[in-house]
Amino acid sequence: MDFLNINFLALHAQEKQNIIYKIEEILDTATEDYTFEQKILAQALFMERYYLFIQRILNALSVPVPVLLRDIRDYLWHYLKKECSVQELEKFHHASASVLSYILVDDDDNLDKTAWEKYKEDWDNSLYFNLCLEEAASEWSYILEQIVTKKANWYELTDGEFMAIAGYYIDTFDLEPIYKKEDGFYRAAENDRYWLEIYDSQTFGRAVSMLLDDLRIVKDIGEVSEEEIQRLYVQQQNKIIFDEQQIEKIIQKLK
Repeated sequence: MDFLNINFLALHAQEKQNIIYKIEEILDTATEDYTFEQKILAQALFMERYYLFIQRILNALSVPVPVLLRDIRDYLWHYLKKECSVQELEKFHHASASVLSYILVDDDDNLDKTAWEKYKEDWDNSLYFNLCLEEAASEWSYILEQIVTKKANWYELTDGEFMAIAGYYIDTFDLEPIYKKEDGFYRAAENDRYWLEIYDSQTFGRAVSMLLDDLRIVKDIGEVSEEEIQRLYVQQQNKIIFDEQQIEKIIQKLK
């Protein structure tokens, strides 16, 4: 399969589902000639689309982006632009990851107290938990983890962590008509139908197409230079994972 050049939106629903179920393996094959830096950059470009969406939503609600999310995202771009060293990024990552671990699973064994004092007030806002924690800050943090360990991979995509962001919003904010049960309890066949309709939706298809765009862009630039990073970073500021009508619908439901 020439994954980088497929038209995901034109595929049948079952074909789309088969791809998502094997996305890690498919991406490993599709990017086997990518350098480590290219794999990291592709993930950063795609997640930047989601960050811009979060920023747009929060601005409309007159709520600032949580400092933890902003810092994790900024550190990645600083690293890609050669504005900070691996050692600096590693130190920040260990501190910020300890805060995320404490917030998510109440694990304070390795909690960096200085980092906690800086970031703890963010999470008094329940909106941050719903929009900014597991589906955003944790994903950015996982990209930093790959840099620190020097092992780029697509693990988070196996469970749809990046792209299922679209699925969550399609369902929660009724962006498209899909099969859903109000009580949220699905039998096996019902669950299969639910996800099949999400994968077959225009919104989800666009999200996958955006990932493919980012993968192709990174492949085409070849060697990743600071100039290319800056150019792509600026270009990405006009690219958001949802369209204007969907964003407005989400904002109105959150108000």
